[in-house]
Amino acid sequence: FARELIERYPDLTAVSLHPGVIKTNLGRDFGGFIKCCVACCTPCLKTPREGAVATLHCATADVSAGNGLYYKDSKIEPVREGFVSAELQRTLWEISMAVVDTFLNN
Repeated sequence: FARELIERYPDLTAVSLHPGVIKTNLGRDFGGFIKCCVACCTPCLKTPREGAVATLHCATADVSAGNGLYYKDSKIEPVREGFVSAELQRTLWEISMAVVDTFLNN
């Protein structure tokens, strides 16, 4: 999405990021096997404060050298092969705009 955004609006800086797996209450209503897996993995999960670091880094640091790139743990990471193509960029953009349009017109 970030790559398509900067192609359409070249004066913007846009990046994609993954904050990591964060310990939140989002899965509190899961049951059974998933709840067990979450409980076992909890010690390895980031706190919300730790998870915010990547977002805050990209929002406050000069990331223009990494414009359109993917950040993980506040560092540029390569995107796996097969996940970057002009066609995928356009498709994601079109789907995103359709969802936003639906939301705004309801």
